[in-house]
Amino acid sequence: MSEINLTRTYRYPAHALWEQLTVPELFSAWCLPTTDLVLEKGRDFTQRTEPNRFWDGVFECTVEDFAVDEYLRYRSRNAGMGLDSVIEWTIRPAGDDSTALQLRHSGFAGLKGTFHRMILTTGWKQMLDKQLPQSLASAGSR
Repeated sequence: MSEINLTRTYRYPAHALWEQLTVPELFSAWCLPTTDLVLEKGRDFTQRTEPNRFWDGVFECTVEDFAVDEYLRYRSRNAGMGLDSVIEWTIRPAGDDSTALQLRHSGFAGLKGTFHRMILTTGWKQMLDKQLPQSLASAGSR
């Protein structure tokens, strides 16, 4: 299986990044509209975007593990796409009042998985490079 591994450094404290991952309104602002996200192992939540002819725009997710201000792992599924993957976020100090945010998105198997990984890599880069910094600035996180 293949995976996506991306790390970005932001000039914000760990807690600001944690809130961007775990507060539904903030997560929705830069990632996908998210409902019912509660930090409880085994708890389900949903991410939705505009459907198109290739998929229904819905990811059914389940919180698998977390450590406040450090780590979040959840399973993300879309039956129509045949996608069942794991998304892991790791937050760690990067020096000079900066924090590193690492994304590991795994579970891409076969030719279909390669295609999904390629498309999602482009989307994740857009979110981490443009949308997340804008959301952090808008939230006034410092």
